[in-house]
Amino acid sequence: MLLINAIQDFAINQEEFEEPFSVIEGIYLGWTPLFVKEQISDRLMSAMGGLDYLSLTNATHPVLFSRIKAKQPDEPLRVLAVMHTYIHQFLHCLWLIKDNSVNADVGFVHSIDSQGKEVASSNSRASVYTCADGCRRKIEYSRAELIEARTLYERLTILGQARTHPSTLNPISQVEPTGTVVTADAVRALTRISYFVNSARDCSDLSVKVAHYSTCLEILFSTDSSEISHKLAERVALFLGQTFEERKRIFNRVKRLYSVRSKVVHGDVFSKASLGRLREISLDADDLLRQLLRLILDSDELCALFEGSKEAREEYFIDLVLQTR
Repeated sequence: MLLINAIQDFAINQEEFEEPFSVIEGIYLGWTPLFVKEQISDRLMSAMGGLDYLSLTNATHPVLFSRIKAKQPDEPLRVLAVMHTYIHQFLHCLWLIKDNSVNADVGFVHSIDSQGKEVASSNSRASVYTCADGCRRKIEYSRAELIEARTLYERLTILGQARTHPSTLNPISQVEPTGTVVTADAVRALTRISYFVNSARDCSDLSVKVAHYSTCLEILFSTDSSEISHKLAERVALFLGQTFEERKRIFNRVKRLYSVRSKVVHGDVFSKASLGRLREISLDADDLLRQLLRLILDSDELCALFEGSKEAREEYFIDLVLQTR
């Protein structure tokens, strides 16, 4: 079974890579027209049509592909949906490297069913990620950055497999979830953050982007409903800042972005003057959250803390506050 998917707003320095390049286990990156054409059978080319075939093979967008032996060959769309899940998880890891608007295009699958008949299908996931400023632009990733993203993907996968860390990536049984509640107690912190990060990146409204980023901060640093704005600013500043001046700057940054969140969720409006600052605030919120998540993911102890109980985090933050006074 062949699965193939173009990705938009993504570029590489081809001189750094050998084709194909493994981005994650079982999924590879291709980019030259000759190589991509070799992967596409005549049956799949006929099924996808001339425009889609040209889009995949004219070197405009790099292509992700996978060849697998499916246990259920009569469910190619199901397998394609699983591949889309893996791809979007990897796109999240690309965001952990740097802000981007990389998107997965329509995916195609070609397989042989249990009756020996060729089947070709297509599907996509309705997400349009934008950069933190609401724009789309092509971002180039180096070989080292893609390896770093793959390492982060593997890190999250291992966390998901550990018994003490319930899955931090969407389980395969929820490839196309409906009626779910991401804020349920059983959903772990990093899973909820991934959901809201993707929601922020999938939103073109800058104020709503900031509100989603703020929700991620609340997931990590809020343990009760009292004085949320002050506690978030103080805790984030103490957790991330190394000097007094740095902590003070971070404190003010969090207060500023949380004030945007409050206006959004309470239905307030922005003045003409404040609208001009939303782009800067959104970029700042995106950068701040990325720094926090990278710091947490680099530490087994911090992963255990932030995926643990509210009581454990509350005690940690009390100690953090008192130790700096």
